[in-house]
Amino acid sequence: MFSLGWLILPPVRQLIQLSFVERSKNDNIEIVSLLRGIDLGQVLTDALVQKFHRIAAQFFLALAPQGDRVANLRCTVEARYHGLLSDQPTLAPDLPGIIDGALGAANALANADKLEDAKAIIDQLITDQPSAEIYELAALVYAGLGECAEALVFAKEAAGMDRDRVWILTEVGRRSMHIHREDLARNAIDIAKAIGHDSPFVAVLEGNIQLKHGQIDEAIDSFRRGAVLAETEPRRSDGWPHFHLGRTLLRQGKVAEAIDALTRGERIEEERGRRKRDTLVAIRTQLAIAYVYEGRMDVAERYFDLVAELDSGNPEVARAFSIFRAASGAPTPALDAIQKLDPSRAKNRFDRCQIHLFRGLFFLNIGYREKASEEFSKAHHADATNVFVMLRWADTLEQMARDLESAGESEAARYCADQAKDIADKILSFDTASEEARAILERLYDTFGIQ
Repeated sequence: MFSLGWLILPPVRQLIQLSFVERSKNDNIEIVSLLRGIDLGQVLTDALVQKFHRIAAQFFLALAPQGDRVANLRCTVEARYHGLLSDQPTLAPDLPGIIDGALGAANALANADKLEDAKAIIDQLITDQPSAEIYELAALVYAGLGECAEALVFAKEAAGMDRDRVWILTEVGRRSMHIHREDLARNAIDIAKAIGHDSPFVAVLEGNIQLKHGQIDEAIDSFRRGAVLAETEPRRSDGWPHFHLGRTLLRQGKVAEAIDALTRGERIEEERGRRKRDTLVAIRTQLAIAYVYEGRMDVAERYFDLVAELDSGNPEVARAFSIFRAASGAPTPALDAIQKLDPSRAKNRFDRCQIHLFRGLFFLNIGYREKASEEFSKAHHADATNVFVMLRWADTLEQMARDLESAGESEAARYCADQAKDIADKILSFDTASEEARAILERLYDTFGIQ
């Protein structure tokens, strides 16, 4: 199959008229379906096949100067392919610099998100001169187009040729998760391990698969493994394992551990030869949120300032800063910020949980405990495994119970106290060492006799 694109050759028109070939989408031509099952080996002699390749090589050599840069590269590589298979191999153009140029062009097109154009060049480079670098780029391009099964084949070839390119397996696996192909992601992990290679990338991919299935403890273990591997060879890794570890710990209410992991990830990223801005932004945004959890608004603000210097236009950063302003309790800016925290605009349930959480913190700061409890309830509904949300909700309900008891509303107080106990018990099922949950249960027993 070959894309005609900007021209139709007279011989091709003839073949179309004779119903030997047909045009498909994007101006591709291919043998008509009726003829595809015929064994052409019985019809075509070696001499005829070589003649076909000779004529094809001559045509592509003539076409090469007529198109734009992409078409020129494609035609030159195609001419070499046909020339080498023809009865006149001297027709095959010498390619000193052409392969590098074609690969550079494909890279540039891929970076510019012109993946279909990049794919056209890559397909021909693979045919003519496959290499680990070409297979790696092919895997990226095909995965970017959502063709992850084919991308995994190329990634396997790249990693098999060069162990330093094993990362491409997990990159294809990561993108496979975006199109709900967990089977391909698991295959990517299996191939990487079969090669005898564990890496931060493998660990992070495993952790994200485990998170998807609610295996929180297993995911944390995987992210910890990734963080250790990253710290062993920091120059060959980055801070992403620490980001995933810190964010997951934060959701479990383990704020101090999260801050430690995120700080180590920040250090790795800062010490790299080429820092990744998006990694630093992600880590520092989580650190800012973690310090908001701890009530250390001065440190949180400092991190938001650092993030703003790197990527002030990032919508995630803008939303997180609104959370900070709301949680800080500053009257006018906080009211403005809380209106921007719209749960309906959340990308997923975790974001929705976080928005409801910080809306609850805002209402708590200005003394609206009932409204705060409603928000914590919605946050818990969005993510029932977030221990920090449960802690804030149980504590708020316990305070509401005390207030109601003081106001003489014993029945309503008992209802809130029972709810607080149920939530505290649930916290202990996730984290048996939670001192805060045990303290809530002790206060409920002392005040209401609830066991």
